[in-house]
Amino acid sequence: MKKYRFLVLAGLLAGFATSAMAQHQPAPGAAAPVRRQARPARPQVTPPTYYMVLLRAAKVSESDIEALATVRAAHMAYLQQLRQEGKLALAGSCPGADQSLQSMYLLKVADLPAAQALSAADPCVQLGRLTAEVYPWVGQGSAKL
Repeated sequence: MKKYRFLVLAGLLAGFATSAMAQHQPAPGAAAPVRRQARPARPQVTPPTYYMVLLRAAKVSESDIEALATVRAAHMAYLQQLRQEGKLALAGSCPGADQSLQSMYLLKVADLPAAQALSAADPCVQLGRLTAEVYPWVGQGSAKL
């Protein structure tokens, strides 16, 4: 008896499914239903690569305050020039426990050799007051620099 009930129930379900499918079939000569097109895949956005330049104090003691002020002014003018050319994203000093780390800046240039050339052209680096370390840095945040 249980087998009979199962067969009747299966037959009823099959009948309902067939009638439901028939309702969704277009009538002969009717226009085909409009189907939604799949959304195009979003293009893969690669985060921008910047070049972080760490400027460390060289092992040179400076006794002439005027010479130090002149070098610092040339350094600031150089950074301003890089900013106007669109190559400098961010710059600032690094106060803290590491006394050798003086400042850092982020460059927006094409590649590592270009960043190394720009950091080597910094007047403080050229005069031996600071040494420059250049590292690639991939921006992951949402801020636009």
